[in-house]
Amino acid sequence: MPGIAANLISLSQLYDNHGVTTTFGQGATLSRNGVVIATGTRLRKHLYQLDGELIAPSTAKGATALLATGTASKPELTTWHCRFAYLFLRSLKSLARSEHVKGLEVATQGSGEPRPCNTCHLSHASRLPFPRSDRQTTELLELVHTDVLSINVPSYGGRRYVVTFVDDHSRMLWVEALARKSDVFGAFQRFKAAAENELGKHIQRLRSDNGGEYTSHEFRDFLAEHGIHHEMPPPYSPQANGVAERINRTIVEGLISLLNQAQAPKALWAEALLSFVFVKNRSPHAALAGGVPLAIWRGKPVRVDMLRVWGCRAYHTVTNGRAKLDDKAVPLVFIGCAPL
Repeated sequence: MPGIAANLISLSQLYDNHGVTTTFGQGATLSRNGVVIATGTRLRKHLYQLDGELIAPSTAKGATALLATGTASKPELTTWHCRFAYLFLRSLKSLARSEHVKGLEVATQGSGEPRPCNTCHLSHASRLPFPRSDRQTTELLELVHTDVLSINVPSYGGRRYVVTFVDDHSRMLWVEALARKSDVFGAFQRFKAAAENELGKHIQRLRSDNGGEYTSHEFRDFLAEHGIHHEMPPPYSPQANGVAERINRTIVEGLISLLNQAQAPKALWAEALLSFVFVKNRSPHAALAGGVPLAIWRGKPVRVDMLRVWGCRAYHTVTNGRAKLDDKAVPLVFIGCAPL
């Protein structure tokens, strides 16, 4: 309601304390004892605005309004589900109980099993996965899996491909959106420099398919110069590079989830990609028995309290060049976090 101090009405308290029931459809109807006492208009993104006007307190004797104000209560499990780019609830509950992350506090009130998520139904439907192989590496950067994923919608920056790099031991994931497959070599050089500089270790083995982006003379000479053994499975056997193939599927599902829930244009997939990888590296991984990739990579718990739902409203505080009566903040849309 325009002009109101708090912007949400608690329907549960209206029912518990005043017997007011609410029905939703093209509009909202609030009734008590069969008599309609208020109506609401449906807005975009599944929200309803109460129809009415503010009245002076002196004319509202005996009336009370139950408003949901912005208190610092703990987010519900479904909110964290959205913040973690629609991570499976079982994995999210396990992460909340673990010591791998800090700041993941879930409200206990109304913490029953959430209803099935429509976004997950739309994005996670799939065939049976490839058989999993046992993880045999014993140290970071002993083996890196890589692959190239094609996206049929160009991003706003003209990108059409995603190259992925996965450390086998920690399952840490790096990605880069590319305009051409021929850019894979440069992306690998940047990944190698960053990963090796952070750890002080060298990549020992690289596993990829037989795509031309990995078999060029330039790429092979570079691997030989740095002592990196190149493993390539037989042609037409993607299951032999199962780690990279599975992460491709996971990325696509994550992009569908984020773009769908935010009702964002598909051309924003490159921005959604970075945000998804940010939370993916902070989520439990089945190959790690519930361990978190970034926690294993850095050897310490990682923070998650800064996570927000992708596509939510954000405000930028204006600090320079603002006149006294100008707005102090600019409304924006949240489309991602800084890498790592």
